[in-house]
Amino acid sequence: MMRTLHDLSDLKETGFGQPRPRHGLSLLWWFAHNCVKIDSNGHMTAKCDLANGAFGFHRFYNKETLLPKIYLPYYEVGNLSTPGSLPLYVTRHYTGELDSSNKDRIIVSFDSGWNRFHHIYVTRHSDQTNFDPSHTFRISLGLLREIKRLSYEDFLRETMNDLKPYQRRRNSITFSPPSFSLQSLQGQRSHQSPWLFCACCILLICALLLFYKECGLGQPWPRHGLELLYWFDKEWFLVCDPMEEDFGFHLFENRCSKHKGSHNTTPASKTTAMQIASLSPITERGLGKFT
Repeated sequence: MMRTLHDLSDLKETGFGQPRPRHGLSLLWWFAHNCVKIDSNGHMTAKCDLANGAFGFHRFYNKETLLPKIYLPYYEVGNLSTPGSLPLYVTRHYTGELDSSNKDRIIVSFDSGWNRFHHIYVTRHSDQTNFDPSHTFRISLGLLREIKRLSYEDFLRETMNDLKPYQRRRNSITFSPPSFSLQSLQGQRSHQSPWLFCACCILLICALLLFYKECGLGQPWPRHGLELLYWFDKEWFLVCDPMEEDFGFHLFENRCSKHKGSHNTTPASKTTAMQIASLSPITERGLGKFT
């Protein structure tokens, strides 16, 4: 009997969409947030046009009886070989090779008369043509609601079995324009009242805002530095690998030389640095609406 996944711990236990370069977790989050609307009666209304092939949806004929035989048609989505059908955070690890980067799928039963999904399933390919029945699961309404409440970052944190690469990447960042930090305030939290801690946080945020305003980063328009910084903080550490030159990242050699048109010199450093500045490769790799 097919297993139904009721919560995030069930999903994590199955290992669906893991490890990288599999794309199933990103695909499932995208589907929950962009393809389905849940009303107060628990009906799952489609937000995309399956019949016309939106986002690469196409008929799944269930010839091997992977799923129950019902009167409604099945549709599948998630094949990355169709370019441009899904967003970058879903497709970014696709290699185009015969590996695990394109093995995950979502299959839905769909009632076109009511424009509603009947059931939602996740599965993976066992080979180039067949799906694996032992790794096919039904997604419950409760789990779908839980996914819809989470941001992409939080969803990956809750469902990935190995977050170490992402944690190392995030923890490697140090950026402190003023000489104080939120971490230093948090270290004092247990010895001070919550109200004082909140007040310190507010003051810190105000100081940071004033700092960025006074330094003129990304100003005036049409400079893009502020949007770039916002994107970097919110998005990059879970969906980006600078060593693979994602989003236009490339090696910054940090040589001790005077740059053209500048009176400042950059001190030499033994630390490997990655640079992201030029808008042309960023746009091509999908930095998105922020820039």
